[in-house]
Amino acid sequence: MNQMISDKPLYNIVMNITNFIGLNILFLAANVLFLLVFFFNISSPILLFISLMPLAPALAGLFYATGKFMRAHELSFFKDFMKGYANNAKTAFKYGLVKGGLLTVLLINYRQIVMQEVMHPFFLLTLLLILFIICLTLFAFPIMVRFEMTVKNLYLLALVCFFKQFKLTLLNVTTVTSFLIIYFRFPFLSLLLLPSVMVYFINFNLRHLLMKLEVQGGSNRVEM
Repeated sequence: MNQMISDKPLYNIVMNITNFIGLNILFLAANVLFLLVFFFNISSPILLFISLMPLAPALAGLFYATGKFMRAHELSFFKDFMKGYANNAKTAFKYGLVKGGLLTVLLINYRQIVMQEVMHPFFLLTLLLILFIICLTLFAFPIMVRFEMTVKNLYLLALVCFFKQFKLTLLNVTTVTSFLIIYFRFPFLSLLLLPSVMVYFINFNLRHLLMKLEVQGGSNRVEM
């Protein structure tokens, strides 16, 4: 009887939605400090930097869980998120330490420019640097949760992918932009599903690249 129920498409759809909502709840719970800083517009650089630190391991958990679902079509949201979080926490924290520091400086600079209400010559540069960091991150985390490598090599590989796989870079930017538009249109409903669904699509965008890297994993040199 249980087997018959689990084979029904409607049951699978409901379970998938439930798992993705569960992933979002775990992700948001891990980043509750950042949400408080963001929504209450707290301007303390130190608090902003501290609030960004849990983001990297939480992203690793999210990328791992959604990547597993994309490949195996099965997901246990709590178990898979925590496994991805725990297994990649050290690497993710080291990676996020530098990126978090850079983002803190750039976000504070962006806020100060906006408060001046005057078009500053560094406004566009600040936005481009923030976008560049985000683009590197969208390559780094799917690679991080699939392959073991040093943080230095992770930085280098993400940088190589950014330039040599520029079509994928643009596809990722388009994906994130689309979900941001949905978020600003339906903010509350988006919080229930948006992070996990968006990360799933990022994994989907990079699926062929990740398979190529996996095939070449035995080589010391990865050719793009």
